[in-house]
Amino acid sequence: MWQPDQETQRLRRLTHRRAALVSNRTRLKNRLHSILHHCLIPLPHFDLFSQKGRDWLKQVPLAEEEGSARDSDLRLLEQTEREIAQLDERLVHEAWQDEKVLLVMSIPGIDYTAAQTCLAAIGDVSRFPNAKKLSAYLGLNPSTRQSGGHCYHGSITKQGNAWPKPLAPQWRDLRDL
Repeated sequence: MWQPDQETQRLRRLTHRRAALVSNRTRLKNRLHSILHHCLIPLPHFDLFSQKGRDWLKQVPLAEEEGSARDSDLRLLEQTEREIAQLDERLVHEAWQDEKVLLVMSIPGIDYTAAQTCLAAIGDVSRFPNAKKLSAYLGLNPSTRQSGGHCYHGSITKQGNAWPKPLAPQWRDLRDL
């Protein structure tokens, strides 16, 4: 059974950490939207999370509980965004030092985050004898059901490593590398 090397494990920890922080940021933004929705406050016609939007959000009159929750979520959002920026700075620096990351980034639509997540999930690509085995490992292979003379092809099987699946639409070009 293959075991990831130290570098792959380290990259997995970093990319997992970034994904968790981004998930937290989304959760906080959704909670802030929920507070406005609950209080029947219409959204402004500009980005709620731009500087202008945050200034507007801080000025919205709310009841004590909602105002306290808003202020707390805004502080958490700002801290989470600082953490993401700090981690992104590290990942960007590492991305430009790694030839494999640069190669994967040459695929249109794939940035350093997607490339590093892809490489962290796959590990040593030589452990897969062909592209079909790699796509099966990631759960990106199409389902096939056969009965008698009929053959039905469906969407991806969703079996395998669940963590990198949000990047799946971008990975269809990896077979060309």
